[in-house]
Amino acid sequence: MEQGMLSAGPTRSAAEEIADDLAKVTLAGELISRASTGSDVRFGKVAALRQKIEAGTYGVPAANVAAKMMDEIQKK
Repeated sequence: MEQGMLSAGPTRSAAEEIADDLAKVTLAGELISRASTGSDVRFGKVAALRQKIEAGTYGVPAANVAAKMMDEIQKK
């Protein structure tokens, strides 16, 4: 080995690097597929609520807030 050159360990072949990249892409694809098909998010409802919040017209009745708080306290 020439002076000044460090060994980085065994080098990976191009086939090994391609296989590793393919595995990463496959996993990413599976995660994206799960997120897009397995979601129970109702995008229309979310958009409507977002518009109300941004417009300052979204409100929650105090009785509903109090009821939820009491439910949480009673769980403990």
